Amino acid sequence: MRNALSNESKINALLFRKDDLDSRPELVRLKRIYGASYGVVIGATFAIATWGADGYILSQSHMLLPWLKLIVGIVMCGLVAGLAGWITARIERWYFTIPAWIGVAVFFSWLLIALPLQINLSLSTWFDPQLRGLISYSSFDQLTPRFLVAFAWIIIFVLIVGVIQIPFVEPAAFSVSLFGKIAPFLLGMFIVVINGFVTDSLNNEPLRSAIVAMDHSIQFVVDNRDVDVDPATSRVNHAGSLRGIKNQVTQQRYMTVSGYDEQLGEVLVAVQFEDLLANCTVIYGQPVFCKPATQN
Repeated sequence: MRNALSNESKINALLFRKDDLDSRPELVRLKRIYGASYGVVIGATFAIATWGADGYILSQSHMLLPWLKLIVGIVMCGLVAGLAGWITARIERWYFTIPAWIGVAVFFSWLLIALPLQINLSLSTWFDPQLRGLISYSSFDQLTPRFLVAFAWIIIFVLIVGVIQIPFVEPAAFSVSLFGKIAPFLLGMFIVVINGFVTDSLNNEPLRSAIVAMDHSIQFVVDNRDVDVDPATSRVNHAGSLRGIKNQVTQQRYMTVSGYDEQLGEVLVAVQFEDLLANCTVIYGQPVFCKPATQN
């Protein structure tokens, strides 16, 4: 693919010299639109790879607003990366391209931490005001180590997709073939998909595991409410974690993360049943206990 892109880029460079582009506003406009579109696609793909599977799994586990992170991520990542793509196409100087895409990496890293650990929790209280006194989250200063780890990983992939824009993406705007037009986009998408799948494990996975585990235990209790269950089976399904509220556990419910420790090993899960708001503690994916929520 790389050789094919290089050969077509050379042909397009002969057909459309920079002097020709500068004298034809419609071609300049096309090039900039193509550059911005490339950035938008990169940003949206990163968001989908990072929060798409997460949203689907949570939607099957009675999570409150399971698709919120994905929607916010697509919009915000698409806008920021789209701006970087436009700047790259507009100025065409490496000393603007590199800082622009480093800025994208900084923003992606910040959003990767802030969206699940701060923004999503805050928005949950807006949709369900009764959670306001229950949810607590760390300040970004406390989350800085996680940001640095995320940035160290993301910067590599983001710089790659940024650097390839000028030699591959911009000439593709004038390609005569469909493959020539979309190949650079596909290459960039492939790179950020790998990035997104890896970054999912940094913050999404520990929180998601807590929700899924808690939902599984609740469903087990609901399905076996009037059944004589073997004690070993109950222990495996952590039914004892719901002992204090078992008479108020219902099929109808929704959950959200209400707190966490620095390592994301201990996660608090708020569960809204029909007649009870409970706060449950999950430690490394194992439900421990639930109690009626006491709001601050």
